Amino acid sequence: MTTGKTVNTGLLIATVIITLTSCGGSSTDKSATQPTDTSTQQQAAQPNIDLFDAKYIINEYDKNEVAANQLFKGKTIAIKGRVEEIGETIGGIYVTFGDMFKNIQFMFPDSEKDTVAKLQKGQELIIIGNVDGRMLTTVTLSGCYIHTGEVK
Repeated sequence: MTTGKTVNTGLLIATVIITLTSCGGSSTDKSATQPTDTSTQQQAAQPNIDLFDAKYIINEYDKNEVAANQLFKGKTIAIKGRVEEIGETIGGIYVTFGDMFKNIQFMFPDSEKDTVAKLQKGQELIIIGNVDGRMLTTVTLSGCYIHTGEVK
């Protein structure tokens, strides 16, 4: 029985490591969300992006992950929410919306580091990225950037 627990713990640790490496893992100061040149180019290239509330995305994945993946996985979407966490991991720079139990993790390229460094926990904003799916209780998006223009 001890061997089974060791294997399960090992699998959990391996899953967390894979998640972190594959993911990249209340001021309204407008200057904190100014895009870098890369962000501006990305926004210009993708003018018709659907906007969703963070709670809606989390609820859709809670109701039925398979159906949510059919709707969102592989698509570029905009998500509005409140910043819960800002950090760095092996996979890169990230921001999360949600709480510690269910959340959305946005992975940013290194080119967005200065922009992410200006964000503050509790700040409400819109982040655009490509939906990768969900691992455990975290919906992940990659190639993210802060949106500053209008979303249709």
